[in-house]
Amino acid sequence: MKRHISVLLSVLALTIGILACSTGASAPATATPIPTETPIPTATPAPVILFEEQDFKPSNCFAADSTDEVKYLTEAGAFHIELLVPNWHALAPCMDADILFTDFVAEVDATQVDGADQNLYGLMLRMFGTDLDFYIFGISGNGMYTLIYDHLRNEGAMTRIVDWKPSTAIKQGQATNHLKAVLVGNTIELYANGTLLETVQDDLISAGSVGFVASSSPDGGVHVSFDNLVVTEP
Repeated sequence: MKRHISVLLSVLALTIGILACSTGASAPATATPIPTETPIPTATPAPVILFEEQDFKPSNCFAADSTDEVKYLTEAGAFHIELLVPNWHALAPCMDADILFTDFVAEVDATQVDGADQNLYGLMLRMFGTDLDFYIFGISGNGMYTLIYDHLRNEGAMTRIVDWKPSTAIKQGQATNHLKAVLVGNTIELYANGTLLETVQDDLISAGSVGFVASSSPDGGVHVSFDNLVVTEP
């Protein structure tokens, strides 16, 4: 009887082993995961244009009269300011002063055509017609930049929010610099050729129009031009 039970157990063990091997051999292979599709990036919408001027026709804007000290002209689709004497300041509002931009981005290609490198040229920002207040984002031919608050009605009082600072991002001498100013609330960002120069907070002016500015130094007159002006939403 014991031998019979032993044989029976051996057969049972062998059967279980065969079943185990058979089960392992017939197990289905692991399915290869299906690769997920790479999501298509959402296109960034183009900024909303608030104002744009590329031809600078006299009938559109900058209808300033030339004098013995400064000459305004449109040539080859660009607007020019030529200061004929040293120590002179010229402003060129680009639009009706009643047009007010609150939060905006202003960009322009500014070129020093000729003249002394010690100068100032750039953008008027948030010019408010009633009070004649505005900011000046200016650069110079010797690679400096500044931000000024100008209050013409107050006998031309000027406050330098950012004193003159050098930057290697600014092209010196007779060259073209792409200037950009971003104004949102009381924050002002200043850029030259894609490089952030400065970020400041100032709440002296909350809204206004845009324009151009140029100044000559004791070193002599200067000739600058402006092209591809565009104002967009931030």
